[in-house]
Amino acid sequence: MFRSLYAGLVVIAGSMTGCIVPNREGSAIMSANEHSKTRMLAEFEGDSPRFDDLSGEWRIVNDNIMGGRSLGGGKIQNGVMVFRGSTNTNGGGFASIRASDKQWDLTGFDGLGARVRADGRRYVFHVFTGLSYDNGNVFYRGEFKTKPLINTEGDPLETPEAWQEVFVAFSDFVPMVRGRAITGRVEPLDPAKIEGIGLMIDDGLDGPFRLEADWIHAQVLPASG
Repeated sequence: MFRSLYAGLVVIAGSMTGCIVPNREGSAIMSANEHSKTRMLAEFEGDSPRFDDLSGEWRIVNDNIMGGRSLGGGKIQNGVMVFRGSTNTNGGGFASIRASDKQWDLTGFDGLGARVRADGRRYVFHVFTGLSYDNGNVFYRGEFKTKPLINTEGDPLETPEAWQEVFVAFSDFVPMVRGRAITGRVEPLDPAKIEGIGLMIDDGLDGPFRLEADWIHAQVLPASG
């Protein structure tokens, strides 16, 4: 089961078909997150029946949309989202998993964080605001490096509980269109306009990958000094 919290609603994709139900605990959830200076955007519960279909909330977008050969997909297993596949740089070289059309207003937050364990490769938060440029859809990318905690089969390289928390500031997100940076040609990422978030791998390497995510949240950094 995937749970996305936003604007007083809980969106639940139980068997990955998707439904929206009122969140009777919404105000309590938001209050708790305000005290901890985070806002939970995605938590994962239970299991999903299919590796390649998270259509209730998340969708897979790989480089085959442009003739590429990379493979990627996701499933929820034991309360963790597993994003895995294999990248092929002979035509595209990327795989991604996205949740869109949510209208997250993250005004006042400094960036995105996640609790993950992965294979040591570089991954990307990608964020959408509905902006277009040069007849293409703009997304903002924020890259993070993972520690080699598991192999591509999910077997731990350290201990089964070896997780890391990653964070990328909104100010570090780079606007992209069709694989090229367009910094200075469009507005910087505005957290108030976020309509979709996702995870992507496009590190220029060939071969299998695996990233497991426990949660994704927006975060306020502690004041310096």
